[in-house]
Amino acid sequence: MVPIENSSAGIVPETLDMFPQTNVKICAELYVPIAHHLVSTVTELSQIERVYAFGQPANQCKRWLQGTLR
Repeated sequence: MVPIENSSAGIVPETLDMFPQTNVKICAELYVPIAHHLVSTVTELSQIERVYAFGQPANQCKRWLQGTLR
């Protein structure tokens, strides 16, 4: 199973870029709920100064991070 797209951040270009290079074929579609977790050594959200995230997770959490951590 590989991610193709998601409802909050759109297509997953890293997956689509690999299709021509492999013999992977789409045989079914499955909707999978996702959950992200913010992990820190501090005890209060107000103490968080920087968040490191990559690609899709960063895009999926962008609105929440901007609204919660600013």
